[in-house]
Amino acid sequence: MAMSIAEFTSAVKALNLGPSRDQATTSLSGTVLQKPSSAKRGKQKSSNGKGSTQNSQHRRRNPLADVKQSPAPPRPPEERVPPPAVKDVSTSSSKKKRSTGHSRNRRKSTKQPSKPDASQDTKPPSALSPAITSPPNPFPPIPPQTPTPPTIYVYIVQSDDIYQGEALRAIFPSSDLAQTLINMYLSGISISPSDIKETNLQLAALPLSTIGVRRCHADSTIEIRVRHSILNWVKILRREVLGADSFSSLTRLDKVLVYLAVDTYGETEKFVYLIGVYATKDAAWEACKAYWGKLGYLDGVERLEKWRDPKNGMYHASGVVGGRKHEWRVEEWEVIM
Repeated sequence: MAMSIAEFTSAVKALNLGPSRDQATTSLSGTVLQKPSSAKRGKQKSSNGKGSTQNSQHRRRNPLADVKQSPAPPRPPEERVPPPAVKDVSTSSSKKKRSTGHSRNRRKSTKQPSKPDASQDTKPPSALSPAITSPPNPFPPIPPQTPTPPTIYVYIVQSDDIYQGEALRAIFPSSDLAQTLINMYLSGISISPSDIKETNLQLAALPLSTIGVRRCHADSTIEIRVRHSILNWVKILRREVLGADSFSSLTRLDKVLVYLAVDTYGETEKFVYLIGVYATKDAAWEACKAYWGKLGYLDGVERLEKWRDPKNGMYHASGVVGGRKHEWRVEEWEVIM
């Protein structure tokens, strides 16, 4: 079917993007854009050799593009909700292995790391990174302690009087028995226990009306000093029996026997020093040798002599240390039970 000229013209006008030359257009602000005059169109064609091409472009240009449009208000940003994270067990275990030592020290984690699954990790144990170890426990468990054997103490009475000088009097298993002997001794020289004053002062610093004083030293030694023509002082020495765990182990022929290591020194006046109390005489003799070795550490021991008593077989030794004569000996004593 043949198309007429009028139908062809209307189809071309429908396909044209811009308005026609003969049509007046209206802007957004309401002003009318008039079509250019024919004189201006002639000048433009004569001044430009490419006028036909430019005029065709000018005819097809949309006049609404020259009008400044107000910018549209900005749209608010859309809130995007992130999808829920899916935790991968295999990657989390590998991240724990690849964590640096600095992060481990900073976290101070005391929990043991989870062991990797053998089915997921196919590397040999030697190729894996070192396992995370917990810090050492600052409070290690206390090892079980072996029970210590019981300690045995004896109480030795020592006095200084005008008859015997310094001497050891008796040995008791308790301080009460030793104090009973002292009270009896004081009563024999007309001194009542009530006349003894409990103080830490020296007797010489007290008035003459004070008959006697009693004080306790740091090593549990009890000392009683009196103003009397016969007795100067009396002491209760508390000593441990080394090498014994009970009095029954010291019993020999129904007697509880101990061995004393004693040092006696002085020329005109004798002084007695108790080195220690032992369960056997050999141990007491070793204590005597160790003691005179300490005394002669600087000057040595001169004229050292050793012998044994033919009656009881006890050890004796004598020597000169620092110009003073000493005698070291072992004595056997019975504990008055």
